[in-house]
Amino acid sequence: MANEHLKTTVLGILEEQLRMDDPKITGITLKRLEDNGHSTKKAKEMIAQVLLDEIYFVLNKGRPFDLSRYEKEMKKLK
Repeated sequence: MANEHLKTTVLGILEEQLRMDDPKITGITLKRLEDNGHSTKKAKEMIAQVLLDEIYFVLNKGRPFDLSRYEKEMKKLK
């Protein structure tokens, strides 16, 4: 993510997802990525990119957040 303000905002949303444990896939993915050797910072940045992609899709298409699509993209992270 090139824009630092956008990066900070998306990482803030990610932190809220983790704090609320909603959606659960966020915490599950963070743990999986850490277990696979990624630092917490890198894992969060990877997840944030998926979140940003979903936000872009919502704003661009005018559709609600699609949890199943979000989960599918999270599971692709290695």
